[in-house]
Amino acid sequence: MASSDPTGGGAIVILALTFRQRQYLRRTLCHCKTGPEGDLQTHPDHRNAGKWRVDVAAYDRLLAGLEAGSISPDDQVRRIVRELATATDHEEEYERVVFEHAALLALGEQIGAER
Repeated sequence: MASSDPTGGGAIVILALTFRQRQYLRRTLCHCKTGPEGDLQTHPDHRNAGKWRVDVAAYDRLLAGLEAGSISPDDQVRRIVRELATATDHEEEYERVVFEHAALLALGEQIGAER
């Protein structure tokens, strides 16, 4: 079972994450996993059910890897992380926030108002 073997028999990546990062990721991945799990329960014969199963299994491997401190990432795991990062950046307006922070930091440095 994938959740009991986070390395999946491939190249192992040791995860160098802080406690707070692991907490955040565990919470976020569990939350994201509920979507396709719920879809599968509600619509097990839907044309997207196969993708939902793949996604749930990838979330399980990620969660098991966080717990173990290492993972052997596969294409599905990488896709899930990439899609989540992109969605988070879009939702949080990351580019705008980084720009605004950099502008304020530059102004602060130039006028002697560093933190």
